[in-house]
Amino acid sequence: MLASAGMVMTRAAVRAAFAQEPSPTPTNGQIFMPSPPTLSVQAVPAYGVAPLTVGFTVMANDPANIGFVYYKWNFGDGHVSTIPPPFALNTYTNPGSYIVTVTAVTEDGRTATATTGVIVRPQG
Repeated sequence: MLASAGMVMTRAAVRAAFAQEPSPTPTNGQIFMPSPPTLSVQAVPAYGVAPLTVGFTVMANDPANIGFVYYKWNFGDGHVSTIPPPFALNTYTNPGSYIVTVTAVTEDGRTATATTGVIVRPQG
């Protein structure tokens, strides 16, 4: 059953989903499951000649309005960071294609992940 602010599931379904009991017993009780948070990330510029410094902007949305408490960036070139958005920088020194991932965690433990790509060309 869906609710306007999120999904409603039975306790038995939640227990089964998290494997808290081997065979859930059906109940009439329901619990509220908040809607998942969402992220989007954009690279500016997304391509260019090495060395290339790229800025990343993030749009984060938590429909439950609980708030994000942790961010982790993986820039695809071996660099990671826990700098909170809305903006992060990374310099790519080697030519190649890179997948950039940012993951955010809400205070109640829900997560959202967004990815984007960066293409770095050799000089000349």
